[in-house]
Amino acid sequence: GKRFRTKSIEQVVREIETIRDCCNYDNLLIKFNDANPIVNRKFIKSLLKRLIPLKIKSVFLADISIANDPELLSLLNESGCQTVGIGLESLDEKILNEVSPWKKNRISDYKKSIKFIQDMGIIVAGNFMLGLGPYDRDSLKKIRDFVIENHIFCQYTTATPYPGTKFYDELNAQNRL
Repeated sequence: GKRFRTKSIEQVVREIETIRDCCNYDNLLIKFNDANPIVNRKFIKSLLKRLIPLKIKSVFLADISIANDPELLSLLNESGCQTVGIGLESLDEKILNEVSPWKKNRISDYKKSIKFIQDMGIIVAGNFMLGLGPYDRDSLKKIRDFVIENHIFCQYTTATPYPGTKFYDELNAQNRL
């Protein structure tokens, strides 16, 4: 279907307990690999409260707006979240405006937001998308310097132009496919 669905909190907890108990993991790390499981704040806060007694370690994907929610960050930390992967995408405002004007409007807060998340005891992994625009050595050095200066991990992925998407049509029109 076309609507977004989630498992119930009870189902998620049962699955984690099953993995932990069946495999005798004392040091279990669960990666919540949804595109952004933190969008539904009510759901995620309820889930995190249920994860606290399980004493697992976890990794979540999120967006930079989590820095504006100290309660969420506290629950992430208490529930065992080690790292959040944050889709920063680019440090170039022009590219971000094409990808997400919402992100472009937050680029000036990236450093402050990352520091706040780190101060709450959570490691930040910045996810950067290559292939969105004209990257050159200088733009890659800018990302490298940002990563070093802000003490974050870095993950590079390449943008995939799927047929039928605006991105595909744009690259095709530019003879970049």
